Amino acid sequence: METNDYIRIFRKFQEHQASNEEILALINWLDDRKSFDSWADKEWMDASVNIDSQLQDKIYERIQQKIGAIAPKTELHKIQKSSSIRKLYIRFAQIAAVFALFFFIGLGYHWYKGLQKWSSTMNTIVASGNNTQFTLPDGSKVWLSGHSSLQYPNQFNGNFRKVILDGEAYFEVEHNTQNPFIVSTKDVNVRVTGTKFDVIAYSQEHTTEVVLASGSVNVYLSGKDESTAKKLKPNQMYILTKNHTETVQEVDASQFISWTKGFYDYNNETLLEISKRLENYYGVQIVCSPNVANLRSSGEIDLNKNISIAVNDLEMILSVKCQVKDSVYFFSK
Repeated sequence: METNDYIRIFRKFQEHQASNEEILALINWLDDRKSFDSWADKEWMDASVNIDSQLQDKIYERIQQKIGAIAPKTELHKIQKSSSIRKLYIRFAQIAAVFALFFFIGLGYHWYKGLQKWSSTMNTIVASGNNTQFTLPDGSKVWLSGHSSLQYPNQFNGNFRKVILDGEAYFEVEHNTQNPFIVSTKDVNVRVTGTKFDVIAYSQEHTTEVVLASGSVNVYLSGKDESTAKKLKPNQMYILTKNHTETVQEVDASQFISWTKGFYDYNNETLLEISKRLENYYGVQIVCSPNVANLRSSGEIDLNKNISIAVNDLEMILSVKCQVKDSVYFFSK
């Protein structure tokens, strides 16, 4: 039998399903220390082929320490035939130790190397004030709203194209079914193969929004599997609230992406909702008193102009007052 066959039998033994013949076969195999050592050496050689020699030494030393801590050689020599069940567990504990270290150290090593490569080739663009437009290495176009940031690599490698967003950005993604495009935010991932959509995910905000202009996107919570994703159709908006409630509603997508053309088009929105948009875009703090926060308005704000002009317009339209104190804007009656 092969090593994997013995491991399969050991699992049956743990579940009290192994026959007497299978248990005897396990004990005989484990009695052969040379066989175990030979197998461990082979596994080590296979696992360490892509690891530099200095790191190999450190990992190998840890494996030896792990095995020694579980069952030192002096202990093994003392084990008598009468304690063969105990021996069975001890020897398989050694195998488990080797397996665990190979698996987790191997994954950790490749993850660490991948992270090193990722971080060393990452670019970060921060938009201050007016929105910033640029093209990613795959040809996808991005409009980054004021006071937002986007991280992306010099070159997309592997099976996906991933960027990290804090703030708001509008994407026109180059179609590629083999290498999906993923926008990662603090709370959600947005996966597409080629489409146009807007993502609003400021780290200081409690809500996340995704608006689809064309094509389709999958939106799913960070740390969750994509099988749980909400699939959007054009003119739909995904909303994640502060208590992690997910909803999808019908919207006019053109209204939400108007900022890419330099103006904010709002339709029957509350002063509080308008203020939040202006806060994020201009990087200021706006406070609405309770007696004006729910006043609704429709209109258009030129984002290329100073915020004071937008504030004056809102004062006239909604018959409210706005005072500025310590760079904070206060709306009230």
